[in-house]
Amino acid sequence: MRKRLFVPLWAGLLLILSAVVLAAAPAAPAAAPATLDDAARALRQGPVYVDPAAADQLTSSQRSALEKKIKDADKPVFVAVLPATSAFPPDHLLQDLRSDTGVTGVYAVRLGNGF
Repeated sequence: MRKRLFVPLWAGLLLILSAVVLAAAPAAPAAAPATLDDAARALRQGPVYVDPAAADQLTSSQRSALEKKIKDADKPVFVAVLPATSAFPPDHLLQDLRSDTGVTGVYAVRLGNGF
């Protein structure tokens, strides 16, 4: 009788202890918000950059199709899809993005809901 009571008791204690440990564990740190430097770095690698915070603005298939069109055209065209946040102030955004990218070309920016 004592042995039958001991096993469920131990299992219950382990379950409670596991729950406490998981609840007390620190959460993974959130990714830092993207910056203009991140966008410029990405555009040096490829013609289209979609900020993670603006991922709903352009599907991955749309992005792939756009990248293919730009590469097939063999022209220096760059497209950045960015959220309308303080990280991307609109006043000199296009000029700053071009300067930070360091590549002469045609730049287009979708900033939030504007283009």
